[in-house]
Amino acid sequence: MDLKVGDRISILKTRTQNLSQWIGKTAIITAINSETISVAAGDGREKKHLTLKKGWYEVAPLELAENECPQQLQANKTVSEKYYKGYRIEFFVLEDGETIKFKIFNEQWQVYDYWHEYESLDAAELGAIEWLDKEYPRERILSPDKDTFERMSQAVGLPSNTHTQQFKVGDRVRDTFNLRKPRTGTIADTPEIWAIVHWDGVKHSPNGQQWSYEYLEIIHEKLFMDESGDGESWNPADFGEVPHQIEASGQATIFYDDSNEPPDPDDFDTVEEFEKAWKQWELRDVPSHLKFAYKQLRQKGISHQDAIAVIAN
Repeated sequence: MDLKVGDRISILKTRTQNLSQWIGKTAIITAINSETISVAAGDGREKKHLTLKKGWYEVAPLELAENECPQQLQANKTVSEKYYKGYRIEFFVLEDGETIKFKIFNEQWQVYDYWHEYESLDAAELGAIEWLDKEYPRERILSPDKDTFERMSQAVGLPSNTHTQQFKVGDRVRDTFNLRKPRTGTIADTPEIWAIVHWDGVKHSPNGQQWSYEYLEIIHEKLFMDESGDGESWNPADFGEVPHQIEASGQATIFYDDSNEPPDPDDFDTVEEFEKAWKQWELRDVPSHLKFAYKQLRQKGISHQDAIAVIAN
């Protein structure tokens, strides 16, 4: 059976022991790669994003999915698939035989994270096309302005404050933008369009920084005050076993798995081991003869992307 984004699967195995509480639970597929799938398990503040390899999951029986998530019927048929300005729009009909739902994707990004319901396929297609045509040209927009967001919400039938309902002032969050190392911070305000975040360790932004809601997730008990009481760090209790390989020199080296994804903090015992693994991951595309120059640039505070661009020229 071919899996597709939106299918519900049952989790058989997780990458680390401290994620084992998700075994036996169902989750919704959010992305499919050559060797792995990404899934969203749980709901609301308990939501967790996991990466699963082949053999670590199976298609969830429909009755199990309905028992765990009775408010969401399983989409059982793709009734239409369209391509528009580089985006793929998939339309599904639910078990009631009447309700149409759709999700929108392109090759690199899941554009919108909600299912949208319509009474007819024609209405769904018109809503989706209107949204893409007016608000999303080929380039991805990270944070649309208020007018754009309100018109987009009207096109898909959602209230304009949908994103803000899951966040509140004081929440500890980290960003999930996958082109940078995750940052942690605190929600200072929750406007309709962006969250205002005070990022940890940023001394020159007293008013915080606007950040798109879709790139934020709540941190649950991942941070704690260190022994000195004057700072925060990752809680070692939230880290799992650390994978190592022993080189010929006898040096133990932390490595990331073959999914080609960045290291996950959940896989490490300490923040230092995570930091080391992250630095190794950033070096994966740097030629050996340029690594010294790359490290010099990084020590001067130049970002990973900018350092790569400099040594490439």
